[in-house]
Amino acid sequence: MRISPEKWNKRLEEVKLASEDCRTIEELIEITDYSRYIIKQLFKKFPEEAKEIQDNLEKNNDKTKKKKSRKINNKCKAENIDELDAKKEEKVIMLDTSVCNVKDMLHFLEKYVQQGYTLGITDIVLDELDNLQKSECKSKKAACKLLHIIKDNISSFKLFELKSEEEQSSNDELLIKACKKENTILLTLDKVMHIKASLKGIKSECVLYQDDEELQEELKFNSTNVNAEKKPNKKNLESLCDATVTNGKLIFLRNNRKSQFNKVFSRTGEEKQGTEIVLEVGDHIFICSAKEDYITFADYEVYTTSENIFYMKYNCRSYITDVIVNVNNPKYKKFIEQARKALIKE
Repeated sequence: MRISPEKWNKRLEEVKLASEDCRTIEELIEITDYSRYIIKQLFKKFPEEAKEIQDNLEKNNDKTKKKKSRKINNKCKAENIDELDAKKEEKVIMLDTSVCNVKDMLHFLEKYVQQGYTLGITDIVLDELDNLQKSECKSKKAACKLLHIIKDNISSFKLFELKSEEEQSSNDELLIKACKKENTILLTLDKVMHIKASLKGIKSECVLYQDDEELQEELKFNSTNVNAEKKPNKKNLESLCDATVTNGKLIFLRNNRKSQFNKVFSRTGEEKQGTEIVLEVGDHIFICSAKEDYITFADYEVYTTSENIFYMKYNCRSYITDVIVNVNNPKYKKFIEQARKALIKE
């Protein structure tokens, strides 16, 4: 399924128009709803227009810079997107211990991650959170929850070490250093120790307490859908035409459509086979549907078996020309890649 020259020209005009109000490639992607790969292809196909677009981005950047800022070399105007990315400075949001008391903490932090920020955490704050979770104060549960969020989303955080070498002479710190020297795996029940080791690039496995109430919650960031709530909103409840209630059982009817690719998984992750699949609460239905120049992906979770009602937990687009599937969840990514091979005929 190839994109016509007319469509490429249309996309170019949209990107050019958007560049008049943008400062970065990320803003272009957000406003135009095109992937990084497509914009990169536009730059290759239309090099002259690419210079104009990059000039617009640079001019808008200059408006916010001080007069003393260095002049941009003319060669920068012809840089490709990869080179622009390399020059982009890391944006960090530094967390204070008190952040653990923010209401709806997971979604609060997730919004910063979606905006491209790295969440900064210091060794001092980690120790303070550790002391709080071991205390009997009101913030005990909140501190424990924040530590679980950090542990489950370790790649979104960066460790800043403020304590001197003399202050870091605890048995835990000595063990972490030993693991780094010997290139071993650290096994621990201590969340703070696991976090410190992981953020220092040391392989670590955190064994979980069986009676830890916080472990019953899903505390991983969902990079594209902020509505990952414990209980679905009414607007996220959907009905599927291929599902029906028969003899008190909710059945998914797998129809052979050329424009659709689907799979059903149990709540424990096993794939369910067959053309008529009995659904249970917690099951997931993955569906990819082919459109004109992109495919849609949705993850429907079974919310109730008494009615044909599902919770749309995740949905996104994947463009035909984009060879990179911009999805963080490995299971989603694998399914979308399988669907593209099945649906896209070149």
